[in-house]
Amino acid sequence: HYLESSKKSAPVNPDKRRQEEASNINRSLYSLGSVIEKLSSAGAKAHIPWRDSKLTRLLQDSLGGNCKATIMVTLRTEDENIDECQTTLRFAQRAKAVKTKVKDNTVTVLDSGKLVKEVEALRSQLNTSNMMVRQLQDERDQRDADEDAKLQQVLATHESSFNKTLVSGSFKKDRSGSPTK
Repeated sequence: HYLESSKKSAPVNPDKRRQEEASNINRSLYSLGSVIEKLSSAGAKAHIPWRDSKLTRLLQDSLGGNCKATIMVTLRTEDENIDECQTTLRFAQRAKAVKTKVKDNTVTVLDSGKLVKEVEALRSQLNTSNMMVRQLQDERDQRDADEDAKLQQVLATHESSFNKTLVSGSFKKDRSGSPTK
């Protein structure tokens, strides 16, 4: 069984697909060359175009000094490839000139002490906030209970007044027999 969309789609020209792939590869390699050139000439002072391609984004940590990187180039020695060899060797020369300082990503003992203190401070803040929430809830519950008691008292007063009025017979009856005041 074929998927519905595969029946309707036109066959892809393999040569066109190769051209697109080659174009994408060349664009990524050009971006990599730009990044290497910026790193070798200005170091970290200049803007490095990491986001110009997926390749340079993937290599950002390696080339930016967050880890060690090795760049290996290969050459074809045939006469028709001399221009490509020269370009590749110039790229390798620029890549060799890149100097990075490896950044240590570990947490030191001093830093861990700071983190422990920060965690303790945050726990204290959380406990204080929880106590305030409980206090506000208690105040709200007390206020609700007070309001309920007042309403019950008003209701009892009105019921008592109504009952007294009924007992005293202060209501008059109209022609239909309904009580009126």
